[in-house]
Amino acid sequence: AAGCSPRTVRTVMILLGSAKLVATAVILVGIDRWNRVPVLEKSLLATAACGAALAFASGPVVAIAIMILWRAVFQFGFGSLNFVLLGELFPAGVKGRLVALEIIPSSAWNFASSYMFSRALDAGFLAPLLIVQACVAVLGALVVRLFAVETRGRTPHEIRAVLRGAAAKEDAVAAPDVEMRERKPSDEKRPGAMLLEADGDRAAVT
Repeated sequence: AAGCSPRTVRTVMILLGSAKLVATAVILVGIDRWNRVPVLEKSLLATAACGAALAFASGPVVAIAIMILWRAVFQFGFGSLNFVLLGELFPAGVKGRLVALEIIPSSAWNFASSYMFSRALDAGFLAPLLIVQACVAVLGALVVRLFAVETRGRTPHEIRAVLRGAAAKEDAVAAPDVEMRERKPSDEKRPGAMLLEADGDRAAVT
């Protein structure tokens, strides 16, 4: 908004709010048809691309267009899906507390981001700050790809089973081997020993 008229600032704010509203409406329509992990990953990568593009944008019109797109792609991912994931990953008894805990770092990050942007704009180093935020978004996309669990169409019990799946599978494969190793040779009698015992019993009877 620096260097723009008040009317332009109002127009930009309306466009940013409209982009957020449209992105939220789209995610509400398709939330039951799209997997969460690809949406989050693409949203973060698009956010990183918009941040990097905004750092090197030339002219206010291009910068405003990138800002609107940035707001939309972020809302399309973590702007909306974080609350969906809280509801799908955790049981009902702890959802309220987790949402409250999620708001605390989110509000702190929003405050820090707004403060840093204002200071960077005054000091003239906005471009490096945007590059840093783009790198953070790329790192977030990598974390989502490597560690995020798909939750669409799964109950919390099924999601926990997926999280424990690798360890449970290894335990299931290793259990028969451990059982065989723990069994002593003396626990199984060979056929010859059984015949000798039977002959000894008959001789004792006679």
